[in-house]
Amino acid sequence: MSTFLFPDEESLKALKELVNQSDDFHSLGTIDCRVGFKSGDNVTVVTFQSYSCTEVATWDVDRLRELDFWIEMEPSQWSSMVKNIKEDGRANSCYRLNSLDLSTSGGIIHREDESRGMKFYQYMRSIQEFVDSVRLLNKLSSDKKSGENT
Repeated sequence: MSTFLFPDEESLKALKELVNQSDDFHSLGTIDCRVGFKSGDNVTVVTFQSYSCTEVATWDVDRLRELDFWIEMEPSQWSSMVKNIKEDGRANSCYRLNSLDLSTSGGIIHREDESRGMKFYQYMRSIQEFVDSVRLLNKLSSDKKSGENT
């Protein structure tokens, strides 16, 4: 039995597949950025181009400066956010990325280059929709487990 460790490479690749087929995601417009999801010492990078998520890969921490921006939280914070999304269907006002950035000491959105880092605000709705899609992973994971028991 595998442990759900969002935002790991496996779960972000699954989100990639979901949002690339999602009319809701595409309706938010184009998105062109490379985003890091950092949990503890683990970094997974997601590349968005045009209307799609094009790549997901694990990176070394020392490469963060190459990203447009990265979202950094401790595993317990990611778990709390995922739990909220699962319960509410989408992140509520306390667990939206922008809210967490504003309410967390030092913020959760980081960047080396201020102008590239502004892409978070430009694409905030798309990034939030990407993260909120984790609600579908929980359902798919549950459906898969029940199918394994039959």
